[in-house]
Amino acid sequence: MKRLLVLLILLVLFTLLVTVLMVFAGGSVSSATPAPSVDRGALFWNSTKDSNNADMFQEYPRQHPNGGFAGLARLKIKKLKAARQLAVAEPPKQAAPKAAVGVYPQGFKPGTTFKDCPECPEMVVIPAGSFRMGGVSGGGGSDEKPVHTVRVPKPFAAGKFEVARGEFAAFVNATGHGSGDGCYVYNGSEWSQDGSKNWRDHGYSQTGRDPVACVN
Repeated sequence: MKRLLVLLILLVLFTLLVTVLMVFAGGSVSSATPAPSVDRGALFWNSTKDSNNADMFQEYPRQHPNGGFAGLARLKIKKLKAARQLAVAEPPKQAAPKAAVGVYPQGFKPGTTFKDCPECPEMVVIPAGSFRMGGVSGGGGSDEKPVHTVRVPKPFAAGKFEVARGEFAAFVNATGHGSGDGCYVYNGSEWSQDGSKNWRDHGYSQTGRDPVACVN
Protein backbone atom coordinates (compact mmCIF):
# COMPACT_ATOMS: atom_id res chain seq x y z
CA MET A 1 0.00 0.00 0.00
CA LYS A 2 2.78 2.37 0.88
CA ARG A 3 4.58 1.58 -2.37
CA LEU A 4 1.47 2.36 -4.38
CA LEU A 5 1.07 5.67 -2.60
CA VAL A 6 4.70 6.59 -3.31
CA LEU A 7 4.28 5.73 -6.99
CA LEU A 8 1.17 7.88 -7.23
CA ILE A 9 2.97 10.81 -5.65
CA LEU A 10 5.91 10.41 -8.03
CA LEU A 11 3.55 10.21 -11.00
CA VAL A 12 1.80 13.41 -9.95
CA LEU A 13 5.11 15.21 -9.49
CA PHE A 14 6.35 14.00 -12.87
CA THR A 15 3.13 15.17 -14.53
CA LEU A 16 3.43 18.59 -12.90
CA LEU A 17 7.08 18.87 -13.97
CA VAL A 18 6.27 17.99 -17.58
CA THR A 19 3.42 20.50 -17.61
CA VAL A 20 5.63 23.28 -16.27
CA LEU A 21 8.35 22.54 -18.82
CA MET A 22 5.86 22.56 -21.69
CA VAL A 23 4.37 25.85 -20.57
CA PHE A 24 7.79 27.43 -20.17
CA ALA A 25 8.98 26.18 -23.56
CA GLY A 26 5.81 27.33 -25.28
CA GLY A 27 6.04 30.79 -23.74
CA SER A 28 9.65 31.22 -24.83
CA VAL A 29 8.89 30.30 -28.42
CA SER A 30 5.83 32.51 -28.64
CA SER A 31 7.62 35.51 -27.12
CA ALA A 32 10.66 35.34 -29.42
CA THR A 33 10.93 38.36 -31.79
CA PRO A 34 11.51 37.44 -35.45
CA ALA A 35 14.73 38.83 -36.98
CA PRO A 36 14.13 41.90 -39.20
CA SER A 37 14.60 41.41 -42.94
CA VAL A 38 17.53 43.22 -44.63
CA ASP A 39 16.68 45.58 -47.50
CA ARG A 40 19.62 44.86 -49.79
CA GLY A 41 18.37 47.36 -52.37
CA ALA A 42 18.47 50.20 -49.84
CA LEU A 43 21.95 49.19 -48.72
CA PHE A 44 23.17 49.17 -52.32
CA TRP A 45 21.62 52.58 -53.04
CA ASN A 46 23.10 54.20 -49.93
CA SER A 47 26.55 53.01 -50.96
CA THR A 48 26.32 54.46 -54.50
CA LYS A 49 23.99 57.48 -54.36
CA ASP A 50 26.84 60.01 -54.00
CA SER A 51 28.99 58.50 -56.76
CA ASN A 52 29.73 60.15 -60.12
CA ASN A 53 30.28 56.82 -61.84
CA ALA A 54 27.41 55.94 -64.19
CA ASP A 55 28.43 52.27 -64.26
CA MET A 56 27.69 51.93 -60.55
CA PHE A 57 24.17 53.31 -61.00
CA GLN A 58 23.56 50.96 -63.93
CA GLU A 59 24.26 48.07 -61.60
CA TYR A 60 21.37 48.99 -59.27
CA PRO A 61 18.46 48.42 -61.72
CA ARG A 62 20.20 45.30 -62.98
CA GLN A 63 20.27 43.76 -59.51
CA HIS A 64 17.06 45.38 -58.23
CA PRO A 65 14.81 46.08 -61.25
CA ASN A 66 11.77 46.59 -59.00
CA GLY A 67 13.64 48.39 -56.24
CA GLY A 68 12.39 51.64 -54.80
CA PHE A 69 15.37 53.56 -56.17
CA ALA A 70 15.39 52.15 -59.72
CA GLY A 71 13.86 55.33 -61.15
CA LEU A 72 16.35 57.57 -59.39
CA ALA A 73 19.19 55.37 -60.60
CA ARG A 74 18.09 55.71 -64.24
CA LEU A 75 17.74 59.48 -63.86
CA LYS A 76 21.22 59.71 -62.36
CA ILE A 77 22.62 57.68 -65.27
CA LYS A 78 21.13 60.12 -67.81
CA LYS A 79 22.57 63.15 -66.02
CA LEU A 80 26.04 61.65 -65.74
CA LYS A 81 26.11 60.62 -69.40
CA ALA A 82 24.94 64.08 -70.49
CA ALA A 83 27.66 65.73 -68.41
CA ARG A 84 30.26 63.38 -69.89
CA GLN A 85 29.19 64.20 -73.46
CA LEU A 86 29.30 67.94 -72.71
CA ALA A 87 32.82 67.65 -71.32
CA VAL A 88 33.95 65.85 -74.48
CA ALA A 89 32.23 68.34 -76.79
CA GLU A 90 33.68 71.39 -75.01
CA PRO A 91 37.26 70.76 -73.90
CA PRO A 92 38.62 73.22 -71.32
CA LYS A 93 40.18 76.34 -72.77
CA GLN A 94 43.91 76.63 -72.32
CA ALA A 95 45.82 79.86 -72.08
CA ALA A 96 48.12 80.65 -74.96
CA PRO A 97 51.70 79.71 -74.09
CA LYS A 98 53.99 82.60 -73.29
CA ALA A 99 57.35 83.00 -74.93
CA ALA A 100 60.12 81.61 -72.74
CA VAL A 101 62.96 83.97 -71.91
CA GLY A 102 66.10 83.09 -73.84
CA VAL A 103 64.37 80.44 -75.98
CA TYR A 104 64.42 81.19 -79.69
CA PRO A 105 62.39 79.58 -82.49
CA GLN A 106 63.91 76.43 -83.91
CA GLY A 107 65.76 76.92 -87.18
CA PHE A 108 67.21 80.33 -86.32
CA LYS A 109 70.86 80.50 -87.25
CA PRO A 110 73.53 82.09 -85.03
CA GLY A 111 73.46 85.85 -85.46
CA THR A 112 69.73 85.94 -86.21
CA THR A 113 67.82 88.58 -84.23
CA PHE A 114 64.20 88.33 -83.05
CA LYS A 115 61.75 89.58 -80.42
CA ASP A 116 59.46 87.57 -78.15
CA CYS A 117 56.89 90.39 -78.24
CA PRO A 118 56.66 93.92 -79.69
CA GLU A 119 57.80 95.51 -76.41
CA CYS A 120 60.43 92.86 -75.64
CA PRO A 121 64.18 93.44 -76.05
CA GLU A 122 65.78 92.45 -79.33
CA MET A 123 67.50 89.09 -78.97
CA VAL A 124 70.35 87.58 -80.94
CA VAL A 125 71.19 83.88 -81.30
CA ILE A 126 74.59 82.98 -79.83
CA PRO A 127 76.22 79.85 -81.29
CA ALA A 128 77.64 77.01 -79.27
CA GLY A 129 81.40 77.03 -78.84
CA SER A 130 84.14 78.11 -76.45
CA PHE A 131 86.21 81.18 -75.63
CA ARG A 132 89.01 82.28 -73.34
CA MET A 133 87.90 84.38 -70.38
CA GLY A 134 90.18 86.64 -68.37
CA GLY A 135 93.18 88.85 -69.00
CA VAL A 136 94.25 87.10 -72.19
CA SER A 137 96.61 89.96 -73.10
CA GLY A 138 98.59 89.50 -69.92
CA GLY A 139 97.22 92.46 -68.02
CA GLY A 140 94.04 92.85 -66.06
CA GLY A 141 93.19 92.84 -62.39
CA SER A 142 93.02 89.99 -59.94
CA ASP A 143 89.39 89.32 -60.85
CA GLU A 144 90.47 88.57 -64.45
CA LYS A 145 92.80 85.75 -63.49
CA PRO A 146 93.44 82.98 -64.06
CA VAL A 147 92.59 82.89 -67.74
CA HIS A 148 90.31 79.92 -68.39
CA THR A 149 88.24 78.39 -71.15
CA VAL A 150 84.46 78.72 -71.06
CA ARG A 151 82.46 76.25 -73.12
CA VAL A 152 78.91 76.87 -74.34
CA PRO A 153 77.45 73.44 -75.19
CA LYS A 154 74.25 74.70 -76.83
CA PRO A 155 73.25 77.84 -78.73
CA PHE A 156 71.18 80.35 -76.79
CA ALA A 157 69.67 83.82 -77.15
CA ALA A 158 70.77 86.98 -75.36
CA GLY A 159 69.79 90.64 -75.49
CA LYS A 160 71.51 92.43 -78.35
CA PHE A 161 71.53 95.74 -76.49
CA GLU A 162 71.21 96.94 -72.92
CA VAL A 163 67.64 96.90 -71.61
CA ALA A 164 66.01 100.17 -72.64
CA ARG A 165 63.93 102.34 -70.32
CA GLY A 166 60.79 101.71 -72.37
CA GLU A 167 61.35 97.95 -72.30
CA PHE A 168 61.81 98.02 -68.53
CA ALA A 169 58.63 100.10 -68.18
CA ALA A 170 56.71 97.42 -70.11
CA PHE A 171 58.15 94.80 -67.75
CA VAL A 172 57.06 96.80 -64.68
CA ASN A 173 53.55 97.33 -66.05
CA ALA A 174 53.18 93.61 -66.80
CA THR A 175 54.57 92.26 -63.52
CA GLY A 176 54.04 95.02 -60.94
CA HIS A 177 57.76 95.05 -60.16
CA GLY A 178 58.62 97.62 -57.48
CA SER A 179 60.77 100.70 -58.06
CA GLY A 180 63.31 99.73 -55.42
CA ASP A 181 64.66 101.59 -52.41
CA GLY A 182 66.73 104.23 -54.14
CA CYS A 183 70.07 103.95 -55.91
CA TYR A 184 73.49 105.55 -56.20
CA VAL A 185 73.46 108.94 -57.94
CA TYR A 186 76.21 111.46 -58.69
CA ASN A 187 75.71 114.66 -56.72
CA GLY A 188 78.39 116.65 -58.56
CA SER A 189 81.35 115.52 -56.53
CA GLU A 190 80.73 111.89 -55.60
CA TRP A 191 78.39 108.94 -55.92
CA SER A 192 76.05 108.47 -52.96
CA GLN A 193 72.93 106.51 -52.06
CA ASP A 194 69.71 108.49 -52.53
CA GLY A 195 66.55 106.77 -51.28
CA SER A 196 64.28 109.14 -53.20
CA LYS A 197 65.61 108.15 -56.62
CA ASN A 198 64.59 105.23 -58.82
CA TRP A 199 64.52 104.29 -62.49
CA ARG A 200 61.60 106.67 -63.12
CA ASP A 201 63.37 109.67 -61.60
CA HIS A 202 67.13 109.49 -61.22
CA GLY A 203 68.07 113.12 -61.75
CA TYR A 204 68.44 113.39 -65.54
CA SER A 205 66.18 113.03 -68.55
CA GLN A 206 65.96 109.91 -70.71
CA THR A 207 64.03 108.64 -73.70
CA GLY A 208 62.38 105.25 -73.94
CA ARG A 209 65.32 103.97 -76.01
CA ASP A 210 68.02 104.96 -73.52
CA PRO A 211 69.43 102.25 -71.24
CA VAL A 212 67.43 101.97 -68.03
CA ALA A 213 69.32 103.22 -64.98
CA CYS A 214 68.92 103.21 -61.22
CA VAL A 215 67.57 99.65 -61.18
CA ASN A 216 67.97 97.34 -58.17
